[in-house]
Amino acid sequence: MDSHQLDQRFSAQLREATKHMHDTLSTTSGAATLLSGRMSREEYIKYLSGMWHVYGALEIALDLHSTNPVLAPSYNPFLLRRKESISSDIANFLSCSSTSPSEWQKHPLYAQSFLPIPGPIAEYIAHITALSQSQDPSLLLAHSYIRYVGDLNGGQIIKRVLVKTFDLPDDRAMSFYAFAKLGGASGEMVASMGDVAKLLRWFKDAMDEGVGNNMELRQRLVDETLIAYRFNGDILDLIPPAASVETSEAPSDTMSNLVAKLGKACLPILGLSAAVVLSHLAMIPGTKPIEAQTAGCVFMNTTKWMTAVVRSTM
Repeated sequence: MDSHQLDQRFSAQLREATKHMHDTLSTTSGAATLLSGRMSREEYIKYLSGMWHVYGALEIALDLHSTNPVLAPSYNPFLLRRKESISSDIANFLSCSSTSPSEWQKHPLYAQSFLPIPGPIAEYIAHITALSQSQDPSLLLAHSYIRYVGDLNGGQIIKRVLVKTFDLPDDRAMSFYAFAKLGGASGEMVASMGDVAKLLRWFKDAMDEGVGNNMELRQRLVDETLIAYRFNGDILDLIPPAASVETSEAPSDTMSNLVAKLGKACLPILGLSAAVVLSHLAMIPGTKPIEAQTAGCVFMNTTKWMTAVVRSTM
């Protein structure tokens, strides 16, 4: 570790050290499909089902090691837990009478897609379980970071795209991306755009607190985060390319249409949107030049949210 890294917050060091992997994965077909506005309902349900399995393994592991000094500062199941929310979303999409997994797992779509569990998902679950059973489970922080920071960043954009894609009357089937605000009452998923930015800052502060200036641990977590990116990239590769449709029929607020309408002046913020959309792979660069160049650009009415998030990373 050099002197620059010694002076850096760990969260900033981690973002910098893994940016190349993030940038590579942001161009994948799966990421493009999530942003395209043309993802089929069936494929999204399959994607959610995979996430339900991944979060199940991760959150069991985090519960088991909640007192680990590296993991404890960022352990807050009330704020972060996603498994139950994902189950609720799947049940809503499948019109099940109950949100219980035992109910929606009877649906043919699940049986056809997850019996057996697809290889990339099974391999990721096995890796998380192995870390949990190892002598040093602190490396689980890398996977917590990838998943939850992604949901708080790009997940918020994915939510807005999918609400339009599936013509949803409200956000009831999008609870995967709904968070409680810091200090909120139990069960209240009321985080506003500003609240989400505060949650991001809280998580990064907690991560910095847990890791501290342990240089050897920092490097191992950087290495493990790169591994986490690869696992999540393999899962994104399970998403087939979006169905081709005529441009006139495509949603007016997809990325390609916005580029055409807004022109090169707005490419920085659109590029930022593409980067953070990896709901499990996203980190916002958060620099003042990017923030300045966003003036006048509108991306599905999320500019205020994105500005708040950018400020939270400074």
